[in-house]
Amino acid sequence: MESLHVANLSRNQPKKDVVHPSFFYNVFTPFVRYFFAISVRLFCTMKVNELLLPHYDQEVENTRRILEVVPDDRFSWKPHEKSMSLGRLASHVADLPNFLTTIIQTEGMELTTSNMKPFSPANRAEMLAGFEERANEARKAIANSSDEHLATSWKLTWKGQEVFGGVRSLLLQTTICHQVHHRAQLTVYLRQNNVVFPGVYGPSADEMAAFK
Repeated sequence: MESLHVANLSRNQPKKDVVHPSFFYNVFTPFVRYFFAISVRLFCTMKVNELLLPHYDQEVENTRRILEVVPDDRFSWKPHEKSMSLGRLASHVADLPNFLTTIIQTEGMELTTSNMKPFSPANRAEMLAGFEERANEARKAIANSSDEHLATSWKLTWKGQEVFGGVRSLLLQTTICHQVHHRAQLTVYLRQNNVVFPGVYGPSADEMAAFK
């Protein structure tokens, strides 16, 4: 009887308020929808060049830091007979911003008739000066490009055969990545020549001592 009485008492006790999951949905969903709508609106109002420039600026700074330690006396060094020399590779990295300008400002390029010549500086000072000039020109070209222009197509051809092409905005991103690729290759050259160089996306092996 006592246990039955206790059971009846517990059954008659007022239940504690339990927050139903739908409460959180009803309260927070309008806020989530609002902030999502604002984010989408902000993103949609950004121009293509406004999205490209922060990435471009970051990679220009990263590239500059690597080019600044290229040794003058190792320009002719090669890791293999089929490889580019250190000086040729570094100069190619320094020259690539010019290709961004070309993609924006020309209707296309045929390699067999193009007047574009490889950048061939004699030393690091000339290479850095050429890099700064090309990087500044490319930045201006990107900044002055409309969404409509960057949505048009461009192509690089060899004897009429397309070797590189697509929508300009995508080609610009690909070319920036192309520079990153060769810059990474250049750091391997530098390491093989015992050149101390700074980290790019994190500390280099030369800087790891600070973390021990």
